[in-house]
Amino acid sequence: MTGDDEGPRALARALAEARAEGRKLDAPPGPDPQSWEAAYAIQDALIAVTESPVVGWKIGATSKTAQDRLGVDGPFIGPLFERWATDSPAAIATPAHALRIVEPEFAFRMAVALPPRDAPYSQDEVRAAAGTLHPAFELIDRRIRDQPAVGAAGTDGFAANPFWFVADCGANAAFVLGEGTADWAAFDLAALGVTVTIDGAAKTRGTGAAAMGGPLAALTWAANHLSTRGIGLKAGDVVTTGVVTEIFALQPGQTADAEFEALGVVSVEMGEY
Repeated sequence: MTGDDEGPRALARALAEARAEGRKLDAPPGPDPQSWEAAYAIQDALIAVTESPVVGWKIGATSKTAQDRLGVDGPFIGPLFERWATDSPAAIATPAHALRIVEPEFAFRMAVALPPRDAPYSQDEVRAAAGTLHPAFELIDRRIRDQPAVGAAGTDGFAANPFWFVADCGANAAFVLGEGTADWAAFDLAALGVTVTIDGAAKTRGTGAAAMGGPLAALTWAANHLSTRGIGLKAGDVVTTGVVTEIFALQPGQTADAEFEALGVVSVEMGEY
């Protein structure tokens, strides 16, 4: 490989093509990234080769449990593309091999940009820049076929090298956004409950505290992470702040609803193609 096809761009193109075509790679498309920096270099290249605009960002591994399971020492971020983002209620078709993991999350839409700068943003600055708060679902899948899981003898759809999660758009497959609330600043976001049902039957419950102690803390981390990478947040960007319940898989034909206290409901029906 030569020229533009060398290094991160070649790896990114393989991941982007697999996602666009709804297929999985049988093995990683090249050498495993060995650091956050190497993984984000692939992610940056993937954004450049994907023919869909970035409409926001997802945060992954916002809890110690998730970090331990994936074998990482902190949260990570990935892009949300317009092609795979939709409003609630949504019906999403997935290929037969998809993991179909569904994560209820608090999501912010930015009212004011937070561009890159030398000094970190304070939580008060981030709060003032955030516009509306939404209930949301993120759907998780990988573009690399199941590999042995970290710390486990079998496979569960998670990669042995965790940096592929970062490179591969944070394992985002789709995103569903519920209606926004503008007066969210008066709420104790860490205490807000989220209750999930599948086809009307209770499934799981959590609170905003699962997202790095609270969704606003997660948003502040994202703003500063993107600032240090020279990207920043734009007005209108959506940032989804990490799963706040146990994760679960939704099977074709099933519908998941998540009721967020004080915010409303987000809904997705799973399909297959």
